[in-house]
Amino acid sequence: MIGSVGTLYAIQDPLDHLETHSVTREDFLEGFLKYGSSTSAAVYDSATKLSWIVTGADGVLIPDAARQGSTPWRRSTHEIAIPARKHW
Repeated sequence: MIGSVGTLYAIQDPLDHLETHSVTREDFLEGFLKYGSSTSAAVYDSATKLSWIVTGADGVLIPDAARQGSTPWRRSTHEIAIPARKHW
């Protein structure tokens, strides 16, 4: 599911941006070739697989409502890392 821990870190800035800006999937993928050390495609794929973002009916990306104003990223990271037993 997740190629590297760098992708998890790279997701944070775009998620913060999505909380205050309307961005379509195409804009997300074409706006930057990379987010941190990960490609925009890897960040998008990981964030959608983790349900950290969803696409609204109007095509705009929406960050997970449970994530806003809290710290579920750490909980979610723990939930990913423990079962996957990745070497990172």
